[in-house]
Amino acid sequence: MNTLAVLITAALAGSASEQETWEESYSFDPDLPPVVQIENVWGDVTVTTHNAPTVEFVVEQRRSARDAEWLDRSRDILRLRSFRETDGVTLTMRRRDGEWEQRRCKQCRLHADIEVRVPAGASVIAGTVNDGAVRVEGVRGTVTATNVNGPVTVVDAESCDRIASVNGRVKIDFATTPDHERCTLDTINGDMHVALPEDAHADFRINTNRGKVTSAFELEASPEPPKLERVSSGKRNQYRLTQGPALRLGAGGAVFEFESMNGDVSIDRRNPRRNSR
Repeated sequence: MNTLAVLITAALAGSASEQETWEESYSFDPDLPPVVQIENVWGDVTVTTHNAPTVEFVVEQRRSARDAEWLDRSRDILRLRSFRETDGVTLTMRRRDGEWEQRRCKQCRLHADIEVRVPAGASVIAGTVNDGAVRVEGVRGTVTATNVNGPVTVVDAESCDRIASVNGRVKIDFATTPDHERCTLDTINGDMHVALPEDAHADFRINTNRGKVTSAFELEASPEPPKLERVSSGKRNQYRLTQGPALRLGAGGAVFEFESMNGDVSIDRRNPRRNSR
């Protein structure tokens, strides 16, 4: 692991803050693509790929608090750290246990804009909560990308697990027709977009309370049966039966599940020359 850091501290009337830029790099076996996990709270997460067996982090962070004393204390309460896992590396915002300290330091904040470069074959789990966007580009492994109060964009994907935001748009663009897998897109107050190659085959299960569904492809009703899930067992088995509108593209294939309260669903043809933000 290599590390580089630059720190700038400032005190303003009624507040205190410091800015820091730091970099870290981890090397991996070229034949074993890593799992890269990024857990942010405040700020952007941007993941791109490169032709090297390394995972490289560049973090621009701004720590703030109501005064210099709490700025110093916040270094122990809010910490952004990376560490190697058995199968990859994790960068996470760690909050020290202790509700009293966190309540007293509720004006403390660690805003971090995180840029990550990974091998193209890596699998990525990336998320943030406030004041930021999540964007993943060119990753061939499985992608999970989540946000709470902002957008999520995945470009040139080949495999998807879950793309989600509570209060933001979610969008995924596939570079190739996904294999027979299941990909979930969900949001409460945002629209959902999936872009597929011209020759794609897929199935769509859609649950949206107040949204509309549009498609650039001709779709047909899918013969897929309802989904039956056992939720508990005891003296009597209990089951949940769910099935939203089931639509099929071509011969069917990968299953896309859309879940939303107030968002629209858009199924588009991929334009390889335009990867809009």
